[in-house]
Amino acid sequence: MIEDAMLLRKPDFLSFVKFAGFSTFSGLVTHYLMNPREKTIVNETNVVVATGCDSGLGYSMVLHCHEKLRMSVVACVHQLNSTGALKLKKMFENSDRFRMIELEITEDESISEVKKFVNDLLETDKELELTALVNNCGVMVFGEAEWQTNKIIDQQINVNLNGTIKMTTAMLPLIRKHKSRIINVTSHCGFRNLPTLSVYGATKAGLMSYTEGLRLEMQQYGVDVVEFTPGSFIMNSNITANQLVYAAEMRDSFDEEQKKFYGEYFDHLNMYLSTISGEKDPQILPNPLIMSTFEEALLETPPKRRYICEPWRYKWYHLLFRISPAPIADWLVCKFMSMPRFNSKAIKN
Repeated sequence: MIEDAMLLRKPDFLSFVKFAGFSTFSGLVTHYLMNPREKTIVNETNVVVATGCDSGLGYSMVLHCHEKLRMSVVACVHQLNSTGALKLKKMFENSDRFRMIELEITEDESISEVKKFVNDLLETDKELELTALVNNCGVMVFGEAEWQTNKIIDQQINVNLNGTIKMTTAMLPLIRKHKSRIINVTSHCGFRNLPTLSVYGATKAGLMSYTEGLRLEMQQYGVDVVEFTPGSFIMNSNITANQLVYAAEMRDSFDEEQKKFYGEYFDHLNMYLSTISGEKDPQILPNPLIMSTFEEALLETPPKRRYICEPWRYKWYHLLFRISPAPIADWLVCKFMSMPRFNSKAIKN
């Protein structure tokens, strides 16, 4: 009897699954047809506050918002006398749409000063409205988990995650008032962590999780929260400018056993990474797709929850990472990184 009942229920269950699937698909199609994404029209009354504007992505975002979109910009830089800050100051010295302020995102007092600066700006000119906060500050350090000192670990966590959360929290009253958009710059490392980037990847995965929770919280207040994953542009950014400095700090922290075990591998890896170290002259990112994707993240209404700029090879790699058995996925990740690997035969006796 039980088997007969199960046979009778099976077609009903399959029919339900088909109906539910069709209804979901139809609902999604109807939703997107009835709610096409459009770009918000902006002008000089729309203010964007962006962090990490000394170089790379932040520097390019400032230029894009000010020059192409004709928006007003508050550029938060790490140091007012940095090369990027001085270039921006000279470029826009006669602009009434550009403001710059120093931000040490690991210090609460500095975050409060930025909040006051933005609040005073909006109170002084009532025509201005805060359109977006773009959280772009970031530090990336290559090095295996055992190598990284507590200071290096704390630096990445405090800049990439804690600082971004604190900066956002400080700005939320203004963001609620103006129904501004929050854009958190994330990384492919948050989707799939990579060897020698375990700490950095953890901070970006944490930022993704925070963004997801914040998005759900802020919906009820009419505030959009989105992720922007811009892809790799490491040679056009200063996110790894101090890699060799960090490497020296790691080596100095090694005990004798670690020096013997990792010595040649550590040196080989950091010699390989030396090309990404050192400060680079700030410049507009050469890939135009990054800025066009950022513009979509900034202006599209209603927004997607995540905007990703990536070449097709990234799409294929990450698809393979997800669908492959763990041993194959691990092998693919190492091939993707294409970096020097540990050789046990090179251990000094």
